[in-house]
Amino acid sequence: MVRAINPKILNILSDPAEAAETTIAVASTGVAFSRHFLMPKGVSFSWDLQFTSTAPDVKVELEQSNEEPTAPTSPAADVKYIIPDGKVSSELSAQINDELRHLIAYSPVVSAYGRLKLTGIGSNNADTVLSRARMIYIKNN
Repeated sequence: MVRAINPKILNILSDPAEAAETTIAVASTGVAFSRHFLMPKGVSFSWDLQFTSTAPDVKVELEQSNEEPTAPTSPAADVKYIIPDGKVSSELSAQINDELRHLIAYSPVVSAYGRLKLTGIGSNNADTVLSRARMIYIKNN
């Protein structure tokens, strides 16, 4: 008997209040943030990311919190969102410098909320956008 895995997929770029999917601009060496999202418990994670640009060069990190952001409709720097203690690295990827899809294994610490922090590095082009961001999770049995 084959057991069904039934993965769940959260599209981080799809705002529940909006009908259309959005992108997140990461111009040059700027910093941008995704909207916050609930972090499921008792699951295994992977992340599906893709940038569109003439020459992307971006570091992707996961910030976490146990509180909703101060301004939930405006993703911006927020002291409530931090890199968890005890994580050797918060990076989903230290550097994505192509337009390919990246499936990344990264297991966050237990927290109520998460969001992506995107930092342009090196020669990141001003036209860079995060065009795909999915959190895939499967319930651990």
